[in-house]
Amino acid sequence: MNLGNPGFLWLLFLLPLIIILHLVRKKRPTMMVSSLLFWEQVVRENNSRLLFRRFRRNLPLLFQLLAVALLILSLADPFVLLPHEDKNVIMILDTTASMKAEERGGVRYEEARSRALAVLADLGKSSQMLIIESGSKPRLKSSFIKDRIALRGIIDEYTPTDEAGDMSAALVTALAFAREDDQIMVVTDGAYDDLEVPALKKRDVSFELVGEGGRNSGITQFQFRQTYGSDERFEVLITVANFSRQPVEAQLELFMDRSLIFNQALNLGAGEEKNLIFPYSGIIGERAEVFLDYDDDLEVDNHAYAVFSSIKEIQVLLVGEDNIFLRSLLESYPRVVLTEIKEAEKTFENMDVHIFDGAVTPFPLKGNIVLINTLAADVPIKLLGQVYAPGELKWQKNHPLMSSLELADLNIFQAQSVAAGKGVETLLDSGSTPLISLYEEDDLKLIHIGFDFRKSDFPLRVAFPVFWGNIFNWFYSGELVETSSQVQTGEPLPVSLSGKSDQITVHRPDGRVEMLEEYNIFYTDTRTAGFYRVAEGPKSKSFAVNLLNHNESNIIPRYREPGRAEREKEGRASGIESIAIADKEPRSLWKFAALLVLLFLLAEWYFWVKES
Repeated sequence: MNLGNPGFLWLLFLLPLIIILHLVRKKRPTMMVSSLLFWEQVVRENNSRLLFRRFRRNLPLLFQLLAVALLILSLADPFVLLPHEDKNVIMILDTTASMKAEERGGVRYEEARSRALAVLADLGKSSQMLIIESGSKPRLKSSFIKDRIALRGIIDEYTPTDEAGDMSAALVTALAFAREDDQIMVVTDGAYDDLEVPALKKRDVSFELVGEGGRNSGITQFQFRQTYGSDERFEVLITVANFSRQPVEAQLELFMDRSLIFNQALNLGAGEEKNLIFPYSGIIGERAEVFLDYDDDLEVDNHAYAVFSSIKEIQVLLVGEDNIFLRSLLESYPRVVLTEIKEAEKTFENMDVHIFDGAVTPFPLKGNIVLINTLAADVPIKLLGQVYAPGELKWQKNHPLMSSLELADLNIFQAQSVAAGKGVETLLDSGSTPLISLYEEDDLKLIHIGFDFRKSDFPLRVAFPVFWGNIFNWFYSGELVETSSQVQTGEPLPVSLSGKSDQITVHRPDGRVEMLEEYNIFYTDTRTAGFYRVAEGPKSKSFAVNLLNHNESNIIPRYREPGRAEREKEGRASGIESIAIADKEPRSLWKFAALLVLLFLLAEWYFWVKES
């Protein structure tokens, strides 16, 4: 039994006071009688019942003592913890890169695994558990199951990745699965700031926090930039940050195709971040790696990778039904890597150009976009209807998109009739409707072509390939000779190089080789940092996958669970102890104590009336 207000127990000193008051009673009077003959017989008869009479005479005192004791106990708010067998547990395992930190107490994720197994051991017999991994996005590892062997197997295999994390997304996912009485248990190092999940305060959520400090310095940015007008002069941009509470001295080394081309001693104060720019001249290799030579708690952010090509390849996603004219032209460009799909629900960051040929467009649009005979909700170009055989064509001959084009006798059999809104520039106009327009805003460069190529003779003209060359040059403004293909850990890689092979292989940095189906256009298992190589038939392309995340490299635990300070003050901050309490339901007993007080008072009143 536990007490909610144990301070009321000091009132128990009233019990001996009641006994003292009971002993201080009025003395029996002395009376003169003529003879003791009959009284001696009465005394003998009373002596035979003396024990019972004394017990009966003291019953009111006993009832008074019990009533007062129970009254004091009810004020102390007694309660017991009863097992809650039906409560299920949703466990979130933090699999982000910071969980690989190796401190004096050991590796963080190994301590997290022990905590998770302790939670499993305390699970009620009829309770079920669901497990979610929290990396760059939530991953469901099990449904609600009772099988302890299967659950233990999942926890035993728990290993962190090289990803940056999003714990808020994992908690939102857990809340979507949780019933009203389910408990959510988060096993994490808390190396993040406050969680933006408003519903969290209303649910039964507990945190098992592992990790102590955070002695770490890491690379948060790594880029190569080509000097204008030169094929062999570059600038290397590297950002290094010290997240420790003490200064560090380290060596920064840059390798090109495993050859050391640059090294520099580096001094960083506590919490300091430095941007370093180095000039580099020469023929650039295929792979570059920068290494921060410093023995700290986290190894993964001491490395950063880059992959280069002398001519930038343009990843083009063509969305819509097959258009042989457009497909054949795009495949003929040596720098274009074409991927075709029939529909897309969003734009992809790994694609350089999105072309929507008569297809429905997602919302919102971002990046370099070409709309052919279709419109978008977030672009100020409105459809009015259709126009047939539009009139005389006029175009801006000095605009880079229309440079070197001769369109005077272009035949268009059917086109969209549109109204161009604010910010839209018309490049080709028929007098009755704009036919080619462009629109730019912060993160969007868009070209609208208001007719289907198959309902014109444009694909049959010399101007057609020139026009598409102008489009790519306008999108990149002379940046087609540039650095490489880099993505962050957890982000998908484009894997289709030509779209013609039925055998695509991915060579991973851990040495594994995976075979993909031909319809896969993205490879998603990029949770390990390093170099990846995608091979499709005779073609291959390398990619660099990096952590490069400032927040994840800051491995200092920063999140504080609401109410944890109060539990620590009460001596209940131990993770496993808090889990045991969470798995039991408090049941108050003060009502039962108050009822017993009333019963004892009634009994005492009954005997007092009878004695009177």
